[in-house]
Amino acid sequence: MAPGRLIPKAEAIRRSIETALRTPKGTRLFRPDLGYAALERDGKPKKGLTREFYKSSARDVLLTLEAEIDLQDVQVEMDAQGTLSRLSVQYRRKAHGQSDSVVIQY
Repeated sequence: MAPGRLIPKAEAIRRSIETALRTPKGTRLFRPDLGYAALERDGKPKKGLTREFYKSSARDVLLTLEAEIDLQDVQVEMDAQGTLSRLSVQYRRKAHGQSDSVVIQY
């Protein structure tokens, strides 16, 4: 896409979700309270956390940052060491009722 062009709303929402779940909590300059609590400052998943923590932390940040969606589900995949390897987020756009999903690999 050329610089200065608007992106479609659906794409903007997907990017917002991905950015929220790739930004460690405490690293946003003017909003250190926002971010995904399951990530280290370098953006890698924290070790030793439960599947439920990864899921609830993702839900918390998305419900706080993304007002244009109804969050339907967050699925967590972990590697053999028990560390987050993938998040799958299913949501519905409030404005149109359109369902969509975002998958994030860590």
